[in-house]
Amino acid sequence: MEDIRGNLRSYPKQEIAMEYLNLALREYVAGRNLIAVINLSGAAEEMLGKIVSLKKNESAFQRAQRWTRSWFKLVGKETPANKDLNKHLLKVKNGIKHIDGKDDMNIEFDIDREAKEAIRRAIENFNQIPGISQSAEILAYYQRERT
Repeated sequence: MEDIRGNLRSYPKQEIAMEYLNLALREYVAGRNLIAVINLSGAAEEMLGKIVSLKKNESAFQRAQRWTRSWFKLVGKETPANKDLNKHLLKVKNGIKHIDGKDDMNIEFDIDREAKEAIRRAIENFNQIPGISQSAEILAYYQRERT
């Protein structure tokens, strides 16, 4: 539909999430652009996780929250409030996208580990959505991880 905003078209958000994931996987398998891999797979994880949650299942992020709460309970420490817990769990994902002031100009993390974990969480959500086909990029990722 053409209007003042341009030629508008509707895009399925599940397909958008898969485009993010597939691009992240291509770059990861090639060993390139790991910051972009974290960002793209993080977006895919979030979108696919919402689909999982809407189907009344536990998303990868919800599982990470549950495991972290269990760890605090196991070691006898007080579990942080949800806001603080989420800030910790999302530190790198959000830290590479935002600058919170002049004292926030650098971020320290293990880029290989964070890229791998972001992809793992996105694929964990992907695997919980029935009827969604594995892409060539997912198969290439599995092949790379086996070696």
